[in-house]
Amino acid sequence: MLFSHTSNEVNQNRSFYLNSYDPSHELVAIDHVMNWYDLFKKLKKYYPKQNGRPSVDPIFLVKILMIQNLEGFCSVRFTCKQVQQNMTYRWFLGISPFQKIPDHSTISRFLSERLGGASFWLNLFNLHLQLINHEGFLSHETWAADETELKANANKRLRKVEELETVVEEDEEDLKFINEFRNQNGKKSLKPKEAKNIIKRRIKSPVDPDSALSVKHDERGRFAYFEHRVVDTLHNFIIATEVTAANVPGHKVLLSQLDSLRDLFGRYSNEIALDAGYHNAKLAKGLFARKVFSYISYRRPSTKEHPQCRRIKFRKVNDILYSCPCGVPFYYKTTTRQGYIH
Repeated sequence: MLFSHTSNEVNQNRSFYLNSYDPSHELVAIDHVMNWYDLFKKLKKYYPKQNGRPSVDPIFLVKILMIQNLEGFCSVRFTCKQVQQNMTYRWFLGISPFQKIPDHSTISRFLSERLGGASFWLNLFNLHLQLINHEGFLSHETWAADETELKANANKRLRKVEELETVVEEDEEDLKFINEFRNQNGKKSLKPKEAKNIIKRRIKSPVDPDSALSVKHDERGRFAYFEHRVVDTLHNFIIATEVTAANVPGHKVLLSQLDSLRDLFGRYSNEIALDAGYHNAKLAKGLFARKVFSYISYRRPSTKEHPQCRRIKFRKVNDILYSCPCGVPFYYKTTTRQGYIH
């Protein structure tokens, strides 16, 4: 059965902390502008009206999760311990000094069983984005995207090798584009390859099978996730975020994020700033088709180059002729099946 504290009960409980809480804390500022009743109406449908014993106030649970994320606490268990002894946190929750903090397992089951996944939070996130956009705090001139590695709570020494049989098919659209370029330069068209079955080996964690092995910050590898984030560059609002396994690079996720933002705001941004990890031909083609001008950082090649003849210093004379800084001409030879021009 759904139970919730009224605003009068919350204000009465807060009177106990008038001389103890910090009025300059960011949680106090959030409480003044947050519409808790609107959030309560959205949570109401996940609770039965008459069945069972009275539940913990769902607004309390949401507030505890807000405290965890704003303060950067590592776990819900640790957050509950901090809320138990911090007066500002208790003021934010609006509970009396004699009331016990909900157990951490209650919050975990609230996330996994009661709400049943991330759809509720995504809808709430998009709703607030629309409100912020309506107030004019978002700029659609320039966005920025990047990925951040999140370490998984799994032992990197416990590994399990999994073999998966996958079907590899050649992209007909890419092959058509490559053959057109080859035909323009007097080369024969490449014949399409038949689909073939290959066996891929993947290293998984028996503790956290959803994560993937990453060597981005550890040469020996560690199990992690990637958070793919798109930010508005005017006021640095996060406008899109998605968490995937660490073997999913950002250039495979960005186009779907931009399409979801187009559905939310009704348009793409004019420009987007990306780092060298997004240097990918398919991504560039997708951005060009969406008429989004992109700034992509230069990816330094792994091979050693002559100091006076770096690839970035080559001058393009035409489509089939390049000239190095020393004046040596390089003529077009062929285009491979993978799209590389030699």
